[in-house]
Formats: sequence, structure tokens, C-alpha cells
Amino acid sequence: MCKRLLFIMILASLTCCGIINAQWRSERCSSSNNLNAISFTSLNSGWIVGDNGTLLYKTEYGWENAEKPTDENLYSIFMLNKNEGWTVGAKGTILHYIGNKWEPVLSPTENNLLSVSFKDLKNGIAVGEHGTMLIYQNGIWSRLESGVRSDLLSTSVADGNIWIGGGLECVNVPILRMGITKGETLLYNYNSVASINSIEVLNMDDGWAVGSPSTILHFNGQIWEKPILNYEFPSLKSVFFSDANNGISVGYEGTILTFSDNSWKKESTNTTQDLNGAAIVEYTCYAVGDGGTILMKNLHVENRTDILNKISEETQLYPNPCNEYINIVTSLKSNENLVISITNASGQLMKHGVLNFNEGNLINQIFTGDLENGFYIIKTVNGNKLTSGKFIVKH
Repeated sequence: MCKRLLFIMILASLTCCGIINAQWRSERCSSSNNLNAISFTSLNSGWIVGDNGTLLYKTEYGWENAEKPTDENLYSIFMLNKNEGWTVGAKGTILHYIGNKWEPVLSPTENNLLSVSFKDLKNGIAVGEHGTMLIYQNGIWSRLESGVRSDLLSTSVADGNIWIGGGLECVNVPILRMGITKGETLLYNYNSVASINSIEVLNMDDGWAVGSPSTILHFNGQIWEKPILNYEFPSLKSVFFSDANNGISVGYEGTILTFSDNSWKKESTNTTQDLNGAAIVEYTCYAVGDGGTILMKNLHVENRTDILNKISEETQLYPNPCNEYINIVTSLKSNENLVISITNASGQLMKHGVLNFNEGNLINQIFTGDLENGFYIIKTVNGNKLTSGKFIVKH
């Protein structure tokens, strides 16, 4: 009876922390404007852009409004690091983030700019309506003739190449590939039967594109092709991959698809708002959309059945409170691995990985210098054994 009660208590506490059967949940938003794109450089450093010049930055309390230099709609954002990034929008708007402030930049077009991407600090591209293509080099934006009449809706930079997708009613738009060097001719095209609303190319052998109507395309290094899915879904507006095994796509009517284990899974959400942008950062998925919608979900969680079959023990941790590091002590046999996850008091996944223990070394050190002051829960799994512990970070 006591053991059964213990399991129930463990199950309840893990559910509260968002560890099992994790659901999409809303994050507090200080804006009711439509949100169009999201970009992270770390779990605690992210930006969202939207209509009417909306600029939101992430804090430990939620998403807060930043000072905005424009009232034009912003459609795309690309953060190079926590101190530098770019966003583009309506009427050729270009904003540059340096240090702690967004500033307008001279634009060579008045057409709406719909997507921006960078190879590095010195090389970038922005695309938009009526075939608009801008190249960033040598500290300035200049226009490049694309030779395309239709709207260019999305761009991605990978392995020194620029990929572009687009669409216009009654006009099929190819997926384009070109070199990063300004003026280089188009090298490749794929005549899509759909409008490509978003494109994400990981490398020369792996890429994804989504769009309308209800389109997902995969690039295998030679051709773009449709994966076989056994369910229907509305048209998609954004796709993002953190690596080859973890992806997300969002679209109309609250649609969210996630990619793992080489397949797409349709997610269940409690919103019918159109979702316009998505991102994955440190095993956490985000989706943003109309009406100030911000949704998040932790990946790689334990399911309910597995938890009930595991035995809970207290994880040995020291020092506690900790500053830059915390030590974890295990009773593992030598040469075993330990899967570890750390969540904050709100249930957000902050760290996830595998610790390797060698012969004679059953203490492992975890860096906590990048965690904010506060209360954290650590879970470890080895085979069918679960341990948990609590610690405090105090810098």
C-alpha cells in the first residue's frame, strides 16, 4: 500500500513539472497582435516579431514588449547571437539589433520583405513580394534581380548556398538555389505544384519545405519529394529543424506537426488560431501565431506507463545551493550512462543529455552557471530506474 501511494505521489509530482504526457501550453504574452516569427540563440534568449512593429523578448516572467522603432508589420527574424540579429517586414522595413536596441536600416526596396536568413555576420539575404531579393554584404543591403515575377516567401542559407521558395495565385514558383556571392546565377530549381511558405535546408543532402495546399516536401540531396503521411492537415506556414532528427511545422487552424524518429506526428493543441512561426531550442518547441498566441512544449518526455514501472530514489547532489556547478553522485556500475533532465519550477526543460561514467568515477559535474537563480528539479534515468532531486541555483 505504501509503495503504491509512493508511485501515485511520484506520478502527480512529475505531471505538475511537465515531465510526463507533456502538453502544449500557452506562455504569457504582453501583446494581442498577430505574431509572425520567432528566433532563439539559447533557451533564455529569444525574440518574437509580429504585426504593428511588435517586438517581444524573453524573460523569466514571460515575453515582454521591447521598444519598437516602427509600426510596420514584421514578418521574419533571424538572430545571429544574443547581441545581433535582423528582422524584416512591410514596405521594405529592415531592422538591425545591435547590443540592446533595434535600429532601422536603409532599405533598397519598398516592397514587403517576407523572410530573412544569414550565413554569418557578414552575409545574408532577404526576399519578398514581386521577386524582391536583397543581398547583405560589406555592411550594406543591395538589390539583386531574381528574374522571378512571383512572391518569394521564404529563404534558408546552408553550406554556402541560398535556398528560396515562394508562390503567387495561379503561378507556380520554383524552389531556387544560388550561391551566396552577389550576382551569381541561379543554379537549381524545382517546379513545385504548391506555394512554398517556408523552407529549411540543413545541408546539401537534407532539407524541408512546407506550404499550400497542405504541402510537405523533403530534399534528399538530389530531388524534392513528398513524404507519405496517413492523415490530413491544413496548409502549413512555417518549418524549423534544430537538427536532422528534430523538427516542427505549424500552420492554419492551430496545426502543429513535429518530426522525430524519421516521421511526422500531428500534435493536439487547444487553439484554432493560425500559427505563423516555429522554433526549437534545447529540446523545447515553440509556436507563435495570431492574437498574441505563444505555445510551448518540452520534447523527449517520459510517458505515463514507463514512469509507473520505475522506482524513484533521491538523487545525491552537492553543493546545494550551488553556483557554477553541481555534483551528482550515482550508484551506477562502471561504464554505464545516465540520461539526465533538469526543469525549472515552471516545468520548462532547461537541460537534457547523457552523462558518461567511467571506472572509478561515479561523480559527475554539471554546469549551472547558465541557469538563472531559482529552484530546479533534476531527473535521471538508467534502464528502469528513475531518480529525482531538487536543488537551488544562487549566483
